[in-house]
Amino acid sequence: MIDFQIVNGGQTTASIHYAVRKSQLDVSHATIQMKLTVVPNPQIVQELVPKISLFANSQNKINTADFAANGVFHRDLERLSRSVWAPGVSGLDRGSHWYYERSRGSYADDRARNSTPAARREWDSQNPRHQKFTKTDLAKSENCWVGLPQFVCLGAEKNFTIYAERVGSESTAGIDLLLYKHIVARLLFFRTAEKLFGTLDLVALRAQSVAYAVSWLVHHSGWRLPLDKIWEAQNVPTSLCDALKVVLAAAHKHFSKMEGNPTEHAKRETCWLKFLEKELPLPENWKRSLAPNSYRDETPADTGMALRWEALRRRYRDDPRTLGELEILANRRWIASRREEPVAHYVREDWNRLVAIKGMGLKKIQQLIDLLSAVPE
Repeated sequence: MIDFQIVNGGQTTASIHYAVRKSQLDVSHATIQMKLTVVPNPQIVQELVPKISLFANSQNKINTADFAANGVFHRDLERLSRSVWAPGVSGLDRGSHWYYERSRGSYADDRARNSTPAARREWDSQNPRHQKFTKTDLAKSENCWVGLPQFVCLGAEKNFTIYAERVGSESTAGIDLLLYKHIVARLLFFRTAEKLFGTLDLVALRAQSVAYAVSWLVHHSGWRLPLDKIWEAQNVPTSLCDALKVVLAAAHKHFSKMEGNPTEHAKRETCWLKFLEKELPLPENWKRSLAPNSYRDETPADTGMALRWEALRRRYRDDPRTLGELEILANRRWIASRREEPVAHYVREDWNRLVAIKGMGLKKIQQLIDLLSAVPE
């Protein structure tokens, strides 16, 4: 058997494991009824297995993020997180792992495999809890990196769904050692912003302020945050922390001055673009810590478009209007021959199917995205 997985049998498996390992019981005569699903076509495994899990677990709450764990990207990230040692913070430190919890609960399971207190203490020192990160943690920092904080403000699960649509669950590309280090550095920068927010005299709107501040600083740095230095030092330079504080305060003020519910405004692209245009009085030395080269090319050029498309798909999912009607509202023009077509004809397609439509191309897709984004909500 290849890639053998247990679906909806976790409690049974854990009970048997406990009986054998902890209680030293003989389970050789125990029998368990099971159903074996054989998937002969490996091309449909990624699509079929999550659906089996979804429909076989109707008695428990299932998180969307749990179904995106089997892609090459996530497996590679998990493998590297177990084998790559982060540099020690001090000269006496031997380093530790940034533990990527690809499967929910794996951190606790791996820790429990150490049977003695001494072994658990050793494992804890190598895999500190504050360096554990989940798929939703990953989606937050990565979506902020590509300038999409409005999706982060949708909440952990919705944000991950958008992230996974392009670069998570369906990605066939793995990651190498350098990209892994940069992913961790971006996560460390995001978490630093969260901690810095707590040092400021600000009330509420933490998640929104952090997402907007991180994306603003990344954009205005030209994607030149010193990711290699952050990885090596395992912290963010002081000058960048000072800059982050200024942007965090500005983001919080941006939301506090709004009428209505600021958490809802934060989910809109127009709100983000308005903040992005702000000129902020940053410390003079903040750019001295930046890297000489941009790291923007680490993310596929069309990733941002794909993420925006996924958000628009949800917005227009049940919209009966034609493209021509939307053109009038947005005061924009797209393709004259397609004005009578309903917008639902396009938004029913995910990103991969959209780019495969004959005659589309990235330029026309970008124009379509701009048109739909310009329609007043």
